[in-house]
Amino acid sequence: MKGKDKHPLYQYITDKKIHPKTGGDPKWNFAKYLVNHEGKVVAAFGPREDPMGKKITVAVDATLRARGPVKKDKGGKGGKGGKGGKKGKG
Repeated sequence: MKGKDKHPLYQYITDKKIHPKTGGDPKWNFAKYLVNHEGKVVAAFGPREDPMGKKITVAVDATLRARGPVKKDKGGKGGKGGKGGKKGKG
């Protein structure tokens, strides 16, 4: 995640101007970032943090609660409530 060939996603989530609290180069591999529904990094966790541990799961739950309920797609086709875009049978 470092250097001139850094993927645009990592450029965005580590940008200290955009994310002053969570930005910056990760300390090591397996850093974890929590991104909300608006695409904003709301938390960053170090490589030793257990993804299923209390610290991360509490942060995920809080982020989901802040989002509120998800509206279902009334048509059932396409959009965020669709069936994954599969066409045809089988």
